[in-house]
Amino acid sequence: SRCRIGDRGLACILPGLCKLQGLTELDLFLCSITDVHAESLACIIHRSCTSLKYLQTLRNGFTSSGNVQVHRHVGLCKRLVTFAMGNAEHAMSREQALDMLRPILTGCTLLKGFLFFNMLLGDSGLSDISPLLSPLKLSEISLQNIDLSNRCTPVLVTMLTPHLSRLTFLDLGRNSIGDAVLLELTE
Repeated sequence: SRCRIGDRGLACILPGLCKLQGLTELDLFLCSITDVHAESLACIIHRSCTSLKYLQTLRNGFTSSGNVQVHRHVGLCKRLVTFAMGNAEHAMSREQALDMLRPILTGCTLLKGFLFFNMLLGDSGLSDISPLLSPLKLSEISLQNIDLSNRCTPVLVTMLTPHLSRLTFLDLGRNSIGDAVLLELTE
């Protein structure tokens, strides 16, 4: 995490990562990794799907298709408790985000932390994933910079309400929503 190893550094440690049995945490936050090793990372996630509890791939250089490739097996991680992904450089389209999120949110039923950054999900995309988030017992939610507007207030309130008693972290920053969401949640 926060170690800008880049593709070269990842290439050096990939042989060891591929041999790990029972990997429970994979934190690749700010590692400056690009699509070069997307397939290898997908294989590591797939190989660890029975043990992986924490996965963070925030703020790397994956393109939209690289993000889809890296995360294609995450929905098989039945023990996953925290999932954090997003990219500062390449925003994923609504369709790509939904195609990737559906298997994750339906397969990872133990999820407690859902952190999602810089995806062009928008109000209608939030409406699509809201029913998938509601049954989870989330304590951390980040929907930062996902193109939300004030029009999503009813959906957002409905989605967040089941989680309020457990919620310890909520980040809705860098969206175009006003105070209406917070006002409705506190009533």
